[in-house]
Amino acid sequence: MTSISHASNSTASLDSRKDCRRRWLSVGCLGVFISAGLVATSLAAPDAAGDWFWRQRALPAASVPVGQGLSLRSMAKAGVVSATNNDTTWEAIGPAPILNCTMTGTGSTYSGRATAIAVHPLDPDTLLLGTAQGGIWRSTNSGQAFTPVADTMPSLAIKVIRFAPSNSNIVYAGSGEPHSKTSIFGMGVYKSVDAGSTWTALPNTGADWDFRYLSISGLQVNPTNADELVVTVADVLPDRVNVFQPPPTSRTGIFKSTDGGQTWRCVQTATDYRAYAFPAHDPYLSSGVGFMDLELYRANPAFLFATEYSGGIWRSTDGGETWLRITPVKNPGGGAAIGANFPTNVSRFSYFDGNSATFSNYLVLARMITTPELNRIELGLAQAGGTLTTNLNSVTLYAGCGTVLLLDVNTNGLYDPAIDFDYPMAVLFKSTNGGQAWTWMGDWYNEGVPAYCDIFDDSYEDALYDNTVEVNPANPDDVILGGNCNYASPWPDPISNPVRYLQTPWHGVVFRTVDGGSNWVDTTPAAITYVLTTNLWNGLPLYTYTEILTNKMTHPDVHAAAYDWSADRIYVAQDGGLSRVTLTGTGTNSFTDYNWADLNNGLGTLQFFQFGSHPNDPRVIQGGMQDNANACWNGTYWTAWDWAGGDGTIGKFDPLNPLTVYIGMQYSLYRADNGGSNLAEDWTLLFDSRIGSDTDLPFVTLMAIDPVNPTNIYVVSTSGLYGSTNRGDTWSGPLNSQALAGELTALDVSPHDTNTVWLGTSAGRIYYVDTHTRQATDVTGANLPNRWVSKIKASPNVRDTVYITLSGYDTNSLNVTNGGNGHAGHVFKSTDRGQTWSNLSGNLTRTNGFDLPVAALAVDPLNENRLWIGTDDNLLVTTNGGTNWADYSAGMPAVAVMDLEYNIRTRYLMAATFGRSIWRTIPDTVTDVSADFDGDGTTDLTVFQPRTGTWRTRLSGSDSNLFSLTNFGQVECTAVPGDYDGDGKADPAVYNGATGDWQAQLSSLEYAVVSLTGFGGAACYAAVADYDGDRKLDPAIYQPDTGTWSVRLSATPDVTATLAEFGGAGLWPVPADFDGDGLADPALYNSATGEWQVKFSGSGYATETATGFGGPGYLPVTGDYDGDGKADPAVVDTATGDWYAMMSNNDYAIATLLAFGGQGTLVLGGDFDGDGKTDPAFYTFFGAGVV
Repeated sequence: MTSISHASNSTASLDSRKDCRRRWLSVGCLGVFISAGLVATSLAAPDAAGDWFWRQRALPAASVPVGQGLSLRSMAKAGVVSATNNDTTWEAIGPAPILNCTMTGTGSTYSGRATAIAVHPLDPDTLLLGTAQGGIWRSTNSGQAFTPVADTMPSLAIKVIRFAPSNSNIVYAGSGEPHSKTSIFGMGVYKSVDAGSTWTALPNTGADWDFRYLSISGLQVNPTNADELVVTVADVLPDRVNVFQPPPTSRTGIFKSTDGGQTWRCVQTATDYRAYAFPAHDPYLSSGVGFMDLELYRANPAFLFATEYSGGIWRSTDGGETWLRITPVKNPGGGAAIGANFPTNVSRFSYFDGNSATFSNYLVLARMITTPELNRIELGLAQAGGTLTTNLNSVTLYAGCGTVLLLDVNTNGLYDPAIDFDYPMAVLFKSTNGGQAWTWMGDWYNEGVPAYCDIFDDSYEDALYDNTVEVNPANPDDVILGGNCNYASPWPDPISNPVRYLQTPWHGVVFRTVDGGSNWVDTTPAAITYVLTTNLWNGLPLYTYTEILTNKMTHPDVHAAAYDWSADRIYVAQDGGLSRVTLTGTGTNSFTDYNWADLNNGLGTLQFFQFGSHPNDPRVIQGGMQDNANACWNGTYWTAWDWAGGDGTIGKFDPLNPLTVYIGMQYSLYRADNGGSNLAEDWTLLFDSRIGSDTDLPFVTLMAIDPVNPTNIYVVSTSGLYGSTNRGDTWSGPLNSQALAGELTALDVSPHDTNTVWLGTSAGRIYYVDTHTRQATDVTGANLPNRWVSKIKASPNVRDTVYITLSGYDTNSLNVTNGGNGHAGHVFKSTDRGQTWSNLSGNLTRTNGFDLPVAALAVDPLNENRLWIGTDDNLLVTTNGGTNWADYSAGMPAVAVMDLEYNIRTRYLMAATFGRSIWRTIPDTVTDVSADFDGDGTTDLTVFQPRTGTWRTRLSGSDSNLFSLTNFGQVECTAVPGDYDGDGKADPAVYNGATGDWQAQLSSLEYAVVSLTGFGGAACYAAVADYDGDRKLDPAIYQPDTGTWSVRLSATPDVTATLAEFGGAGLWPVPADFDGDGLADPALYNSATGEWQVKFSGSGYATETATGFGGPGYLPVTGDYDGDGKADPAVVDTATGDWYAMMSNNDYAIATLLAFGGQGTLVLGGDFDGDGKTDPAFYTFFGAGVV
């Protein structure tokens, strides 16, 4: 064999691997080669995200209450929750997919976790793709583009899709994903009669079956009778014993229908092996409850094969009526069998010892008699070559079995946890006689099967999560194995004493054999050439790749595969969506014959944890996703920030300097000061072992930015609250001097007292921490359920008001005997700093059929009676402070909403989902556009509704003279009325913040529409005023990110002039004539600090500043309140309705005008009586009108 040259600048081709392509071994070193010293020490594992996801839903009990969480859709159908009475339209903004994924330097395109793939049996260009919680997607062009087709189904978590062989227009799908703790429950079987274009949910409960909140983990259709179905049913949360309890075993098992899924009967009940599967030394052998995989032999549909969690492999020879276990069990002859044994003996197994850089061949020790050796098993059933016969000798079967091998390192024949190894992985077995006898296919050392589900991070057996075995339906010797990936591998030359080590991220994802398993090829080598580095790895010379090739790799974590054998194509569904490999050469044992392509165009199925939007620019959003790191949207497409790989968890912008961005990646927090990029060198790791060895960030990072002083940031760790005054460069803490009850799960900083940080815990406890005294005050209300606090939000307007939402189920917290405290509710509010709490759950009660976790919360800062919450099913809104909730999800699929944000500047409400990427809408609202439209010298009460473009005006001096204008403006528009033509009458006008287009209906031209295009756009705010003193309003914009003021003066409307350069992000433009010279002065109001800045035109645009006038909860209401011809800075307290003005005729002394308005009102302003003075006014939201 040709060896790699040791010259530091030499490269070696993978062509030289020919003799050793079957001997690669992973050592589970995710991330170790990426930006040394930058990646956090705790790395991602599929169960870490699952722990976070499911614990918050189960606590305080030991399980999610099966059958108790009721669907928002079903509530709406029952009339308990109504739809909102507006035409809210949600816009999907992606990712669909993420572009330029370059963690491997490839520029790949990825979407969210895909779990099932089916190829139309007569039209191979038609594909059906099932996703983790994104529903079913259909393509008619071989995956070049996809369309969602099942968004109205009660669960969008899809595990399996099958075409009926006898009628390809009939398709069945099983819902619920059984092998991930981030799974969403299923709701039974779905059916299509038009080849997957539309779908119907079949009955999911009846006299003999109840599939609700479980997983249809396997499904087969009789090839001659499309109405005869067999399904396997499992729970949806494989986990450690005594953490989550399974559903009743009578609900899991194997079920059969003979009427197209209208009714079902159980033909084999599942067994719960959890009590036996977890000896003290083995935390890895986790299992679910129920049956997992299901295969049918088409040549004789009487033959079916199924696998059971920890129960082995089962076979039916009568069409699924009766079942026989065909693999050995523990405790034979000792009564009831306890758990599955290996199909055949696995005597020895190779292990690469990184310390000695050698392979060792260790004896495999058997577990105790009550402990199953296996958990999840995936089958590959060969269909080719068989004839209609009852002879099982014609059936070839492959079984990929998840296990944790016990390796006898000290060679004494006994397991010693201090010395011997626990080795999580998958082992492959083969039977050529229908399971009557089995052969172990070996391991790398023993010239056998590649490690396709090897150790992920020494703590999790990936075969539970990603384990795919698929056989070419035209060739029983052609088999695909799919699992996770390898990041570095020893070069076996000879295998017992490797002499070099290769660094290659993301290789070894999909292996293939075409000779029945004698030889295997890595179809995903990722790299072809290598160069010697100056580093050593485990004492061996380290070679690194010179280039990662997109067509030689696919995303790790394979969940399903399908052959299009007629075109030599194989489809693979994985954590990055869908990919396809096409054969290009004449042979199949060389990596050069395989070329991969991503097929994720239009596929918006990303699973977000948390996200953040740019404070000023609606085109910029970034967030963290399950196994797809972070990504950022620029208004057109999403670009990956995946330089460290794994799970991204949060995304936040500095509200005053949005070039400073923060992201979370599993257990870590990073900052970039250039707006973010996909270059590791642009990011600083902020929280790691430097803080202290006794504290860690949670898997999903929890972080809050001080809204007033954003250099102050906070995170929660395993030991408490930590704070930084320099954006994370250094930290102090814990800031809570005493221990808190439960894990910290939510935090927020008060905008009114930034020394106050609110905290929520997994036990339902609420605290606020004084960061100066480090005193944490427990303000948990006696009526609060003891469940996981998912969000805590300090009121933007009222100092002592705070909101919380709770995950989990009322069913659990009401069950006192099972850990609950007897209280129910999903949304709560305190108005007295936590001394008392009001339940805002309103009609969201178990009595009304609602019991779903709430994960997300948004508060309307202009009207705190309007709240939005995100549930595991969708979105709800209240407009009356929680008395009644309504469905706010029109146009959205039924998907879990993990995070919500309402950006008052851009006016967008955005929802991050766990399976359908991010959506946004502009909520229906009313804005004040009062002006003198009839030219009589008094202001006319006018409101504008952007969603419909409707203007309503009550002309002064009349109680009934109403004027209305419709379809002028649209959802992205801001109303900017004023006298643009100088005739003394205000003209209706709008500015489109998305396009930079302006329109005005000029009264002097009989309200003909005039337009101005391309002036402004996203992240530019209208700042219209009369800047040249000609009594005509001038279109003007303020750009917060740069502090630039630009104007089109009425005398030169085609020329853009720069008016001023001052300001920045987080400041509101409030131009007016503050010095009375007839020229408008650029001015800014800081809503966080109450600072005012004015550039007086009469003083050469010198800047004057006033501080401490306003702040959080105070809106600017500039006007001439004293009638001296000069504008006065003024604010209104939106909580109390108190109005304050700095009177220019009294040396800017602050005057209290009156208490007028308050929550639930829209502040108006104008000279409503014609006396030359501005008059306070307000409009009642959703009420009777103007006071």
